Amino acid sequence: MRRGGLYTADSLRGHWRRVIGIERDSVESTELLIGNHMAFVDDTTAILGLPDRFGRSSLQMFRTTNGGADWTPIPRGDLVWVDDMTAIGKSVWVVGTHWENDTTRRATFLTSHDGGGTWTVVALPPQLNDIGHLYRVSQAVAYVSVWGYKHGPYLWRTADSGRSWSVVPTPFEQHVSRIPESGVHIEEIATVGSWLAVREYGEVYVTRADSVTWRQLEGIAHVAADTVRNELFVLTKSQNAEMLDSNLNVLWRTQDRIPGGNENAVEKVLARDGTGFVSITKSDVYEARDGVLQLVRPKP
Repeated sequence: MRRGGLYTADSLRGHWRRVIGIERDSVESTELLIGNHMAFVDDTTAILGLPDRFGRSSLQMFRTTNGGADWTPIPRGDLVWVDDMTAIGKSVWVVGTHWENDTTRRATFLTSHDGGGTWTVVALPPQLNDIGHLYRVSQAVAYVSVWGYKHGPYLWRTADSGRSWSVVPTPFEQHVSRIPESGVHIEEIATVGSWLAVREYGEVYVTRADSVTWRQLEGIAHVAADTVRNELFVLTKSQNAEMLDSNLNVLWRTQDRIPGGNENAVEKVLARDGTGFVSITKSDVYEARDGVLQLVRPKP
């Protein structure tokens, strides 16, 4: 997603074509500039979630089953904002927002077991509200973080597919970090081996997942899990990319840095099958693999 709509290609360096944000669909290109999310079910099926669309509450989600050629709206009643979504195979989870009344926002949790064909609303604890990020470890295990608009808890975990949730203390709540309470928010979540890693207020912390005692991962600015290889992709504060094994040992590190050296320019980090990806605000995407950093240049 970038200025002008949603684009798809068969590979990162392939030919890109616009599939949403054109005259024949109901989504305007300006609605795809910020705050959107996608969940990929397989090579042909994906779910698109949008933020507030000026009262069009029944059209916050769209689904494609043919690789983006056509998109079908998913009417979901009072859903007014999609906060995050993710898929593991045909199991799709969506966290969003609905208005309980004219002044109270409440979290909505939707699940699908058939790749977005049918949906079930699952109840959440009343305190689990203002969700900012959803991270799934497996079909049953997941973490969600909430925005620091009010007092915590700020991080939650489920081990039974969302039927029940428990509180996970954050680095801030364990007094490992000192930040303004209004700034508490877990921005990134990743797991590797027995480790849980989070980015909180610009710093990265790790702990054993089964016994939460946080420590700072010095010099690291961003984290992303490589679930295919059970590795952890990180971006250092000096803008070098690294891949860590399940014991947090460095497998490789790029000699080159992301140009510019401005950590604030980083929008997102991702990893899959031994390769890390970094997108920055200039719409550039960098690919890191086996210690080599390259700027990806899509074909026009």
